[in-house]
Parts: sequence; structure tokens; C-alpha cells
Amino acid sequence: MTLGEEKSKNSTDRPGARSEHTDRDAPCSSDERAMADLIVHGLVAHPPHAPGAGSVSPVRVLIADDYVDAAESLAMLLSNAGVETEIAMDGEQALARANSWHPHVCVLDIEMPRLDGREIARRIREQSWVERPLLIALTGWTAEQDRLSALEAGFDHYITKPVEPVMLVRIIQHYLNRHPT
Repeated sequence: MTLGEEKSKNSTDRPGARSEHTDRDAPCSSDERAMADLIVHGLVAHPPHAPGAGSVSPVRVLIADDYVDAAESLAMLLSNAGVETEIAMDGEQALARANSWHPHVCVLDIEMPRLDGREIARRIREQSWVERPLLIALTGWTAEQDRLSALEAGFDHYITKPVEPVMLVRIIQHYLNRHPT
């Protein structure tokens, strides 16, 4: 089962979510789900170090989606693995929370009330509170021009709903392995 199936727009033609990873269209077997559990636990076992503190801090992931069930499901998946999560239900909440909490990763819906995900991405990229947080667009929009405008706004990845949790976790793990903070 994937997250966000109910809100997915035009996802019937979707063989898999769009991402820059070559394995994005692979189906998830029970073995891959077991592997996903290991990957998620890897987020906890090897979280980034707090700058200058020498201590281990939990990975912080901000989830912004006006669809409550999708946001809470994703937060539960990551929270159960020990990842610190925060949820915002609109664009202004997301931007305010990002500016005060300084997440390592932001998973943002594109179409939200008050500010859309592209504008949030632009504004986060203008901030100096973190070297470069991972920005993931999570959306039901499948058109190529939507993907390009999101990447232009500052997103690192563009994933269409419904999201395969294993793919999302792999993206986050890859980022943390390459960008320890």
C-alpha cells in the first residue's frame, strides 16, 4: 500500500514515482519492504551530527501537505523509525516551521493553501539557517512542466503520489550519507 493514494491526481498512468533514482519504477516485494525497514533504521543509527557539538542529533523531517491523512501516515512511518517529524497543513505553516525548526529534509506538497510548495522551496533556498536541506516535492501532478518548475524552484527531487515509502526512505538515506550536517 502506498501513501496518499486518495489524493493522487492523474496517477493511473503512473508506473512509479518520478525521481532521479534508476530504481524508481521497481515494484516493492516483501523482501524490499524488509529492506526498507533496515534503511529506515539506518536513518536513526547514523543520523547527522549537530554542528560543533560532536553529539548525535535526530534527523528532522518537515512534512507539509494539506491532506491530513497523507501527512500523518508519512510522519508515522518516519517517526516510528526514530526520525523527528513535524507536520504543516498549509504553505505559511510550513515556511514558519522550517524557519524556526531548521529541518534536514522537507517533504512538500506542491499545491497547498496560502503558499504553494514551489514558493516555499524558493524561500527556503534563500535562507542561511542550513547549508542545504533536502527538498522533496510530493505531488499528484504528473506533467513534465510541473516537474521542471518544481526543480527550478529549488526542489532536489520530484515524486508523484502515491509515494512508495521505500523510495522516499532511500532518497533521504542517500542525502544523509552524502550531506552529513
